[in-house]
Amino acid sequence: MEYWGIEDEIAGHFKRYTFDCFDQIAKQHSLKLKHIAGLTFPLSNILFPLSNYLVSKHESKKLSLSKQEQTVLSGNRKRENENKFPCFFGIFLNK
Repeated sequence: MEYWGIEDEIAGHFKRYTFDCFDQIAKQHSLKLKHIAGLTFPLSNILFPLSNYLVSKHESKKLSLSKQEQTVLSGNRKRENENKFPCFFGIFLNK
């Protein structure tokens, strides 16, 4: 997948969904999507190579863990100021 990166690997992800996949799954189960949004698109796509580099540099040791261990740890990642941005970034990022 185009934006599958090391962060997906160390988080124990198995699959990444596209907007089209959500629409298809909803139709298969007789659901209607009211709203769907990318949380940090397009900035996250632009910064993807930098993100891959930084995560690889600081967390690549987690690649040796089992998928279950990776998944458990992914919910407990405490990285100071990871998602804190100055107010003007609200122009580019969703809350």
